[in-house]
Amino acid sequence: MELHYSPQNREVQITLTNIGAGHALPTGTPLRMVLLKVVGRDENGQVVWENWKNNPLKEDKSAVFMKILANAEGNGPVPPWQATQILMDRKLLPEKPVTVSYHLPAEKIRQVEAKLLYRFAPAPILEKFGITDPHFTLPKLMVQQSLNLPQ
Repeated sequence: MELHYSPQNREVQITLTNIGAGHALPTGTPLRMVLLKVVGRDENGQVVWENWKNNPLKEDKSAVFMKILANAEGNGPVPPWQATQILMDRKLLPEKPVTVSYHLPAEKIRQVEAKLLYRFAPAPILEKFGITDPHFTLPKLMVQQSLNLPQ
């Protein structure tokens, strides 16, 4: 993961490169997801901006890497046994950088932190099946990087 900041347009760019896996990420069942979480903090370390809060599938699809399956009515994500179509197929391919950019709206942002997170499945799917074990419900940190911004 590489973070770059352009003070002229207050834009942060996060470049993700899948190095060493030898296959697309995530892999396995289409329910697996890799998420990019980006937060902006003020001089006191308080979060003043974030790319998504609760549901990245609704709030920032550019931060989601997964295959999303849908049922015949076009509703998704659904488990593979209910799927009849693919709504999205966006993965981190081996050695192929992907850059995601964000305009930072808050002037008081002094630090940007980016985390790449892994989830076994989207929260609505886990809830639907009554899965509450934190091993499956809490995201796993893959990589994290911070960047201090000039004042």
